[in-house]
Amino acid sequence: MEANPEDFEFKFDNFSPYDIADVVKGYFRDLPEPLMTGKLSQTFTSIFLDIPPQYWLKAVQPAIMLLPDENREVLQTLLYFLSDVAGKSEENSMTADNLAVCFAPSLFQLNLNSSRSTGSFLRRRNGSSSMPSPDESTRIHNESVAAHKNYYPMQPWCNGTAGRSSLAELGNMPSVHQLNEFVEKKLQTDYSSSSWSKYQLNANCSSVSVHTRKCDDDMPLKLFRCRMTIQGCPKAVLNAVLNERSQWDPDLLEMRNIDNLDDTSDITQYVTGSMSPHPHRDYVVYRAWRYRPSGKCELFVTSTRHSKAPLIGDVRGVILLSQWTIEPLENGKSHLTHITRFDTRGRDPKWYDRVAGNQLATEIRRIHEHLAKS
Repeated sequence: MEANPEDFEFKFDNFSPYDIADVVKGYFRDLPEPLMTGKLSQTFTSIFLDIPPQYWLKAVQPAIMLLPDENREVLQTLLYFLSDVAGKSEENSMTADNLAVCFAPSLFQLNLNSSRSTGSFLRRRNGSSSMPSPDESTRIHNESVAAHKNYYPMQPWCNGTAGRSSLAELGNMPSVHQLNEFVEKKLQTDYSSSSWSKYQLNANCSSVSVHTRKCDDDMPLKLFRCRMTIQGCPKAVLNAVLNERSQWDPDLLEMRNIDNLDDTSDITQYVTGSMSPHPHRDYVVYRAWRYRPSGKCELFVTSTRHSKAPLIGDVRGVILLSQWTIEPLENGKSHLTHITRFDTRGRDPKWYDRVAGNQLATEIRRIHEHLAKS
């Protein structure tokens, strides 16, 4: 296969499920550094050794955010795969508990005695080949159990607990009337009194004002506020955001309407591209817009789920909040304010601190340039 890769045709029919499972486990086991990294493996195991169970989920979520981007993306892909396997446990007997036993030790750097080569991370930290002491044996056992337990809070992180949609508070299947009341309540939220910190932008985004602030919850995701005086009346700006994204967003790969709920709300799915090796991100959002008598327009967007919107990107991102307020000014211009909080799934906190604000500012600048050409 290595000599003539183009002539090799891989067929799963030639292998048993056990063979494939061994290859997957072997791949992660033989990495030069474990997926959870040597630096953070101790952090993860300490969470389950030293913190009460009721705080495990809150503790493991920020720890996951400290992983390098590529590690976190691989972890999420692996967890999605294992979740699918566990979903068929009645056929394959591989429950979440059994999968944790099989895979967790391959993902962490544990204090185990192993005869593997020095390149393997499953070895004793002091490099000794002697038998561990009784106290060390107890620690080894505890770390193995902790690695096993790590699997459980990572599953809800993968499936969205770490980045819930605002609609979650309405429960399942809210009516259109409930949604409209919910949107009106959200649009009345006053963000002006909050303490905002100025975001350092690149020179080409200086025409946009961007600020951030922390939120009072367990998620390490900041709230962004972007402002700009933009070309076009409020209705034109709103239409550009709602219906003309393909004309101003070069990263948009696909966008489709899933369902029209009423005249001023719908469910839309779109996919944005990312520079390799980062994955394409898929979003399914509920959108509701309002035209006010004063001429002001408002748009509320948040992530949701829909049976007709399967994953068509590599990773499904989450828009916790995206609120657009567009107020009329003189000379056919508008004052645009965008309040947003989002989880792209696979970015560390430094990305939000250094890059996210510039991307949001660039997005608004592109809308302005698009409308200026119209």
